[in-house]
Order: sequence, then C-alpha cells, then structure tokens
Amino acid sequence: MRQGESRYLVEPNIKDGKGGLRDLQTLYWIGKYLYRVEDASDLVHHGVFTKEEYKTFQKAEAFLWTVRCHLHYLAGRAEERLSFDMQPELAKRLGYTDPNLHRAVERFMRSYFLVAKDVGDLTRIFCAALEEQNRKIRPSLNSLLPGFLKLRNSEDDFFVENGRLAARASLFRDDP
Repeated sequence: MRQGESRYLVEPNIKDGKGGLRDLQTLYWIGKYLYRVEDASDLVHHGVFTKEEYKTFQKAEAFLWTVRCHLHYLAGRAEERLSFDMQPELAKRLGYTDPNLHRAVERFMRSYFLVAKDVGDLTRIFCAALEEQNRKIRPSLNSLLPGFLKLRNSEDDFFVENGRLAARASLFRDDP
C-alpha cells in the first residue's frame, strides 16, 4: 500500500497522508480560487461550510500543525511520518499522560485518527457543497411526462435527490 491510501496507517504521514495537512490546504486553495476568499472562515459565507464545520476545520488544522511542529523539533529536521519511535515522546509533549506509556500513545493516536476522520468528513462536505452549487439542471422523466412519477413522500426512508440516493434525515438515528 502506498503512503496516504488510508488515514489509519500505524505510522501516518501528517502532511501528505489522507486526512492530513495537505487535504486541508487543498480545500482552502480550491475555495480561495473559486470564491476569491482570503481566509478559510470566508467559506462559511459562501455556504461551503457551516460555522460548526469551520470550527472543525480550525481545530483539525491547529492539531495537525502542533503535531507537525513538535515532530520536526523532536526529529531535529523536517519529518512528516509519525513513526513508532516518535509517538511516545510526542504523546508526552502534547499532554497525553498516563502511568502506562502505551495507553498515553494510544490516546494520542486515537486523537490523531479522529482528526484525520474529521478532515475526510470536511472533504466530503466541501465536495458535496461544490457539486450542489455547480449542479446543472438536467431534464427529468417527470418534466417530460408530468405526473408519471409519484412525488416523494416525506415518510419514505430512501429517495433520489439531485441524482443521488438520499435517506430520510432521522432514519439512522431512529433505527441504527
């Protein structure tokens, strides 16, 4: 497996791996180009992120930069891979303490993987927003043959919306 194909590698790359800094920077640069924003917070005004999603962006960025800076300082050079030998000292420096060092490292890496997952979620949200904002109207069977297809019932669990399969908002909360 090549580096970056999974966000759950045991020695992840915090810069170029999936869910890393490069993914956040790519979202920002795409937004900067498309919306002419000067700050990632401006993506909220363009409907790309909600305020809460932008807070997630900020927290992920701060966490990843903090880890990266500590990693560079600890390695004494530019280093992007969270190698096994670096993880215990990074965990300690970042405040993950436990009498059992192994548990402290597990907590640190769990935090890392949750942040990487958040970055992946933000990427999907960003792409969905771009797709929705740039969607072209396609002729549908219903517009060609009015009344042929029944309208969506608000009680339906699954339905097609904008050419994508969607689920009722509370479906998985009500019946996981």
